[in-house]
Amino acid sequence: MIIDAHSHIFPDNIAKGALSKLQAGSNAGIFCEATEKALTASMAQAGIDLCINLPCGTNPAKVRQINQLSARRNSRQKKIFSIGCIHPDCADVKGELALAAQLGLKAVKIHPYFQNHDFDDPAYLHLMEAAGELGLIVVAHTGTDLGYPGLYRCTTPMIANVLKSLRGVKLVLAHMGGCGNWEDILEVVADSDVMLDCAYSLGCTLDMEGKPMAGMPSLLTAEQFMAMEKVLGPERILFGTDSPWMDQRHTLDLFLALPLSPEAQARILYQNALELYGLQTWIE
Repeated sequence: MIIDAHSHIFPDNIAKGALSKLQAGSNAGIFCEATEKALTASMAQAGIDLCINLPCGTNPAKVRQINQLSARRNSRQKKIFSIGCIHPDCADVKGELALAAQLGLKAVKIHPYFQNHDFDDPAYLHLMEAAGELGLIVVAHTGTDLGYPGLYRCTTPMIANVLKSLRGVKLVLAHMGGCGNWEDILEVVADSDVMLDCAYSLGCTLDMEGKPMAGMPSLLTAEQFMAMEKVLGPERILFGTDSPWMDQRHTLDLFLALPLSPEAQARILYQNALELYGLQTWIE
């Protein structure tokens, strides 16, 4: 089994416009139309059995609508499991989180850049504490963001501040804890129970033609990834692609080429996600 623990889809009527808007600021490549149908086709081509969709609430007024849509999608098919979203500026953060938990969404996604808050902002700390009380996992975009050059909303010191301040909430740091900014992340997370996903972390940044983007640094090399895996252990890493921003087949090929043991490979490819999100129950 293979689970992509980091993918994105939108409702059919807004997918094209949403991707165009996001792409305008970054010039990054798009490898899937980011609809349910397109992602399902990409999964079949790549040999991926299940995807976890990470919706992001950019407008606090639409959080409930997005979460209800995610719950409806989860109830009618078993290929894409959607978690929930939350925005720190919601009028009733705890109430929206409670609804997400009632809807069975398992987790909520936050994105410091899209939501205009630093990761260690008190509003985020309040949100994460409330999520932990409800048993909800928090998945966070970390590091830099191509669409916001020169802006830093989730640095390693900010992550350190959050880990010092919070207890009782399960965190998943996307992009191996710091997209484009991995230098010191292991010092911060090594002794915690934080999990990392490898979405948009292997290989290099690709442009709209699928070619390495000029002027952009490479992502993690195989050697760098293996050094991180050695410290964290395979139990704390989730496979992810960040589709539509990376091609699922290409990302999977990069991962399968890593010199991991079969046991470590299986743990990262699907066992961790199954256990973290309780997906076996949902699948059955």
